[in-house]
Amino acid sequence: MNVKLGNSGLSIHPLVFGTLPMGPLQANLSPREGGRLIRHAVERGVNLLDTAELYGSYQHIREGLNGFQGEVLIATKTHAQDVATAR
Repeated sequence: MNVKLGNSGLSIHPLVFGTLPMGPLQANLSPREGGRLIRHAVERGVNLLDTAELYGSYQHIREGLNGFQGEVLIATKTHAQDVATAR
């Protein structure tokens, strides 16, 4: 039951997994705990994760996707003012 993402040719699940709540700004889950939640979602078809550097959830994502064979899109954001700073 995926939906097309505009004219990009990409198809996404209707639910997006937001990673802010698992990071230090909210629940402060360990990467292992957060990774288990992410893994649970992607194994059930969720294929778009929303994150940002500020969320502190990159390790959770790495843990959750480790060894996962499906395709997952990751949308991230930054406070950087230019490309050099964003890297």
